[in-house]
Amino acid sequence: MMPNQHGARRRAEIRRTTSWAPVLGLLAFCCTASALQAASVCLAWDAPATNTDGTPVSGLTGYRVYYGNASRIYPARLDVGLATKATVTNLQAGMGYFLAVTAYNAAGKESAVSKELAWTAPATNSPSGTAASVDSDGDGMADARELLAGTDPHDRNDVLRIHSLRPAGASLPGMVVAWASVPGRAYTVARGTDLLAVPAFTDIATHVRAQGPVTLYTDTTATGEGFTFYRIEVEP
Repeated sequence: MMPNQHGARRRAEIRRTTSWAPVLGLLAFCCTASALQAASVCLAWDAPATNTDGTPVSGLTGYRVYYGNASRIYPARLDVGLATKATVTNLQAGMGYFLAVTAYNAAGKESAVSKELAWTAPATNSPSGTAASVDSDGDGMADARELLAGTDPHDRNDVLRIHSLRPAGASLPGMVVAWASVPGRAYTVARGTDLLAVPAFTDIATHVRAQGPVTLYTDTTATGEGFTFYRIEVEP
């Protein structure tokens, strides 16, 4: 952990970097823990694929986690190399923290900071565990799950959900299910007819690659009779 007393000036320098500018979009909590007077928080993020001008990222050397007790003022930082997960330790219980991540290359150029996360260290002892209840945008999906899905935990309109379900057509068998998807992700489609059954769903398709912001899958074996339910899961 390397203290940096010039967080404001550093941010200005980062914004002026234009020739190498990876886009860091997603940042989410993985887990939190506290013991006695010290607390820790785990963060995870997606590796950037493109620069702000749309060109592919090249020469990425590592990431830095910045944090402090005021928004956009980061007196401390943690260099984590190429890992896309980091644990910030020795935080004061009961204190509020703001955290963000940057990427850098071998020449020392650094990206703009990611979207900022706000977190308050537990005031009392609590066991380690996943931050399943952290839902920054209130869309019903925890930040950590949104990170896995590739959606933005700060945008309540960007969430994995089924958009529509319709018959394939008058002359075509089956049902067409459409859902919000993220390029580069793969999905499993499951179907069920009785939510009280065990299991309630059965996988009918795996490794369905995202077709864009919306993906369509035709379930040719669906009869269209009675109740039919679908579940979409992001594959790891």
